[in-house]
Amino acid sequence: GRGVVVNQCGVPFMQADELRETSARRARFFPHVTAYVAAVPTYVGGFMTLGWAAKDAGMARVPAEEIRRRAEASGVLGTTRYWTPEIQAGSFNLPPYIAECLPGR
Repeated sequence: GRGVVVNQCGVPFMQADELRETSARRARFFPHVTAYVAAVPTYVGGFMTLGWAAKDAGMARVPAEEIRRRAEASGVLGTTRYWTPEIQAGSFNLPPYIAECLPGR
């Protein structure tokens, strides 16, 4: 299978240890470990990180064009006020202060 796991890892500006520790745990079970960010206006401190791990690294590199195609086919495209295919694809592009918390960085 292509197993994937995602977990909330807090705000790295204030909770970098949480991202570091949970990422190290995920790395024991999955060969590809990263994180993505999302804006959570009600959570103090900036970007919320969500830890991500999978057997297939390509699952974190789906191009915006493919995400757009899938969203259009499902009827989701254009119905949200925040999410876009570009935001989803770009959320895996991490600032250095977040990326340095991940294993092997």
